[in-house]
This record gives sequence, C-alpha cells and structure tokens, in this order.
Amino acid sequence: MYQITLIGASILTALTGVATYIGLIPLLLVRSGTQGSAQNEQSVAATMITKEMPARWRALIYSFVQSGWPLGVALAGIVVTFLYKPLGYKYIWLIAIIPMVLIIIARHWSRETTRFEEIKKAREGVNDKNVNYFPM
Repeated sequence: MYQITLIGASILTALTGVATYIGLIPLLLVRSGTQGSAQNEQSVAATMITKEMPARWRALIYSFVQSGWPLGVALAGIVVTFLYKPLGYKYIWLIAIIPMVLIIIARHWSRETTRFEEIKKAREGVNDKNVNYFPM
C-alpha cells in the first residue's frame, strides 16, 4: 500500500500541470490528493527510525528526516529559477516526479523492521524467543 501511495503521488504531481489548464477545482483536487499521498512517506520513515535506531541516536536522525522537506523546497526553488523561463510553470510539475521515483526505488531495497519480522514469525508459529505476542 505504501508503494501505491507514492506512485499515486507521482502521477498526481504530473497531473498538476494538466489540471492548471482545466480549472481551479481540478487543481485543488489533484494537489490535495498529491499531498495526502506524499505524507505517507514521513510517517513510515518516523516509524522505521523509532523502531530501528538506538535510543540515543533517534532524535538526531529524526531531525535529519524532518530537515528534508525544507531542503527539498529550497532545491525546488533553485530548479524553478533555472527552468521557469525555458519550460514555464506547468511543465515544472513533471520534474517534481523525479524525487518520488527515487524514493520508490530506495524503498524497494529497504528491509522490514526487526519488530515486524518478529511479529511475522510469531504469526507463522516460528517464535524463537518464546514470546507470546498475541495472548488469548
């Protein structure tokens, strides 16, 4: 589901340029869908950090994650500065797909958290630690 929402955000980002030709309501709907889909990435990253990082490093690493969006906005501003005149603002949205595609590629190689794997084994009946995750 996570990958589907990122792909959806990429497609909706590309459609933003088209929606500007149609009207305000389609533009608002496309942008709302894009933001809703893209916000999924942040919650997954926060979960992975809190489950996998040692306690003493969590705050520092999570601060790097949180600093990513202002950095992205700054980089987008730089890109727009150089490409606005040759492309126009409607085609700039197509360039916005690139970071989302890179996230999808990076997530393809990331592994599940240790806790998730333990719960998966417990559900399959392979419980190495004799811990009952689902008491009944």
